[in-house]
Amino acid sequence: MVALPPSLCAVHPLALLALGQAIVLLDFRVNGFDLVPDPLGWAIGVAAMSTLAGLHHGFVTVGWAGVAGTVVSLPNWVDPDAFAGLLNVVLGALSLLLVVSACTAIKDTLPTRAASAHAVRGMTLVVTAVLVLVILLATAASELGALVLVVGLVALGVHVWFLVLLVGSSTLPRPPSGRPFWPPRRTGPAVA
Repeated sequence: MVALPPSLCAVHPLALLALGQAIVLLDFRVNGFDLVPDPLGWAIGVAAMSTLAGLHHGFVTVGWAGVAGTVVSLPNWVDPDAFAGLLNVVLGALSLLLVVSACTAIKDTLPTRAASAHAVRGMTLVVTAVLVLVILLATAASELGALVLVVGLVALGVHVWFLVLLVGSSTLPRPPSGRPFWPPRRTGPAVA
């Protein structure tokens, strides 16, 4: 289990996951060097999910996606041009896995956020499929470059919606003592 620094223990794990994904999403480069490295963002997500792993298998998958994202993003941080195409495809697939798994876990464990999680998960899958199709078509017809940009911006908007969902889902109760957070007790079958 990954231990969080004491200053981060006061922050809800889903909000930490949102912070980590925001770090991955944003690039602040000076002379080609990323000031806020993507591996740090992935690692924050891993640490955050270690506290929620017992709540739902989706959070375990998010954690493993974060571990893989940390490892895969290291070469991209050191040299952004090395294997850029292949690494970006792998990181995109890991990001898709993370979003779908987190939304599934939120849908199953937080009934008040189930509809939003379901919508974000569905939109992520649809926009990703459309983006892949448009990129493939644009390689054959360069005039579709503007369409790639538009679909990419829509994908960015959906990912921001995911970050908002994570922060808004930070509603797990705090225990009176002990660990910073615990999973809520499930009283019945999960609502689909």
